[in-house]
Amino acid sequence: MNEFREFMLLMGLNGKQVAKAGELIGMGRPTALMCYSGERRLTKTERLAITAVVSQASPWSPDTHSQIAAAGKVMAAVKDVLRAAGPA
Repeated sequence: MNEFREFMLLMGLNGKQVAKAGELIGMGRPTALMCYSGERRLTKTERLAITAVVSQASPWSPDTHSQIAAAGKVMAAVKDVLRAAGPA
């Protein structure tokens, strides 16, 4: 399964919602269809957009910068704790 289809599945979207999945990450319908079919891979920017959607991050602006930076520090701390705990 390709990354875009996997993203859709994990978000609870089906094959009839390709355009909606693309819209979530700022992708137009034709591009979403190409990614869905496996004709095109996701770019780093699109994977970062998926990260923002999944983590429910606010769109960046000067006003949200501090909040987003703080959330990043929390995520880094959680990763450190999980890494130190070892495999589950």
